[in-house]
Amino acid sequence: MIEYNHGRTRGDELGIFRFAIDNPPRATARQATRWDVQDAAYRAAPDSAIECIRRAIAENPSTCDEIEARLGMTHQSASAAINKLMRCGVIRAHGQRPTRSGRMARVWEVVE
Repeated sequence: MIEYNHGRTRGDELGIFRFAIDNPPRATARQATRWDVQDAAYRAAPDSAIECIRRAIAENPSTCDEIEARLGMTHQSASAAINKLMRCGVIRAHGQRPTRSGRMARVWEVVE
């Protein structure tokens, strides 16, 4: 069992939540709905960074590192956008190749 004490107190009762490792808490319905709405918005925005990355990957399957270098983006922005595209089913991993630092990274391609 894992215990989380979020520091909430109500009278003498501590706000301690327990769950088994094989049964962690799930996202609430509100969170899941928010993610679905955000994903739909990313799919619909034509001039967003997400769409620029999708077009770049469609032209030439690339790693996150290559996208960052080609589009002049920060790693955080490119990685978040690639994650959204992957969650939406727009791109998928297709092999690996080394980055500028020599580490292996996934090559992303557009799903047709």
